[in-house]
Amino acid sequence: MGCVGVSAPGSRYTLYVDETGDRGIARFQPTFPVLGLCGCIVEDEAYHGVVVPALNAFKESWFGDASITLHYSSIMKRSG
Repeated sequence: MGCVGVSAPGSRYTLYVDETGDRGIARFQPTFPVLGLCGCIVEDEAYHGVVVPALNAFKESWFGDASITLHYSSIMKRSG
């Protein structure tokens, strides 16, 4: 699914939500029968003025490219 950002029209805040683990019965994993859901509310001004520049600096420093998308599974497998 990936991280989803949602904000109400005219709002100064955005709610970012992401999940991990088992997302349905079709792909149920008996060894990991867990679904984790996490959310974070961020003020839009802080997101664009602080979070984005810091994240881009991190990606540029470690990967040489601020446009890459960070995926946990790729990082753990060292595949991307």
